[in-house]
Amino acid sequence: MTAAAVITWASAGLVAAAVAVVMLVLVADREQFLREVERQAQDTNLQVSRDQILAITWTVSAVALFWCLAAALLAVAAFRRSKAGRIRLAVSAGMTVLISMLLILTVVAGVTLLLAGAVLALLFTGGANDWYAGRDPGGRGGQAPPTYARSSSGPW
Repeated sequence: MTAAAVITWASAGLVAAAVAVVMLVLVADREQFLREVERQAQDTNLQVSRDQILAITWTVSAVALFWCLAAALLAVAAFRRSKAGRIRLAVSAGMTVLISMLLILTVVAGVTLLLAGAVLALLFTGGANDWYAGRDPGGRGGQAPPTYARSSSGPW
């Protein structure tokens, strides 16, 4: 479960950073961005206006940022043993897999596909079920792990 949460937090942070860069480019040099998108659209015979390009880019960016934040918060809930958080994080990862498969022709989609698949697998394999049930996956019969007393002689 810890690995699933860490993967979610890291990938959500990376995707949010990439989206933020796109948004900064839009704000800093919109004309250059629009020229490049129009050039690529002409190469593929796609007919889109500048307003459509801007609307699509801003909408996709806003949805992506919201999704990154939601995934990170769901990972926190799942990490805190919330069964609802676990299921919602699995749904989010599953949706990421589906969208990544639709966009598989890009390298980024391949990476998000692999990461989301790993999160899905980690949420339901290994000791995850025992962890969510409050059982010790290490085999100590449900006993809590040993605690250690802190020494007051050192700063740590």
